[in-house]
Amino acid sequence: MPINRLSKLKIEKYFKQAVEDLYKNDLYLLETGHELHEQAISHRLAVYLEKYFKHLQYYKSNELSVDCEYNKNGRNEKKVYQNCRDCSRENCFIKEYNSPIVAKVRNRNRTFANAQEFVASYYNELRIQGKASRPDILVHKRGNNSPYNTLIIEIKKNSNQEENDKVIDKIKLSYFTCLDCEYKYQIGFYIEYNQNQANVIKFENGHKVAQTMCYDANSQTWR
Repeated sequence: MPINRLSKLKIEKYFKQAVEDLYKNDLYLLETGHELHEQAISHRLAVYLEKYFKHLQYYKSNELSVDCEYNKNGRNEKKVYQNCRDCSRENCFIKEYNSPIVAKVRNRNRTFANAQEFVASYYNELRIQGKASRPDILVHKRGNNSPYNTLIIEIKKNSNQEENDKVIDKIKLSYFTCLDCEYKYQIGFYIEYNQNQANVIKFENGHKVAQTMCYDANSQTWR
């Protein structure tokens, strides 16, 4: 059996330190004009996360890893939203987001009335194509789920014009942190960044935590 799970305060502390390291050491990757893919940012952030987590007894004892683009759930594809079909809970980001979403279904754009309609279509239609979910960064135990699932992160450039992709990342974080789904990540962070700052939204148990955090690279402070 695993030892007690990490405190959410400690997870958030290491996450913030990793973001600070990213801006301190890799600002070139974030600067306007280089047009680097978000995966390059994810990789460097994962490196710094591992630097902090790997010294913890919990991390070592339970053989956790920091991985990018990890698409497996055991030996199967990492599918999402199946638990949403019969969900009776009242409050989560998926239930609360009621604006239209445009997403590709069978290579054609389709408009969904809200997040719930998108999620239902994702499970009923997109899963047929074998489309698996690939979170940008995970702190987890390979081949296992809760209680080892610790942290999930999704990253987007502030200049990314695909607003629907940003919403879909938040929907994903809502599902992966929900205690009624199979993954049950303790905390999820959505990061929207540019060279000057990183705006961060925290997710816990399917909810978007009300307060948005912001790291200011110029003052090197969080607010």
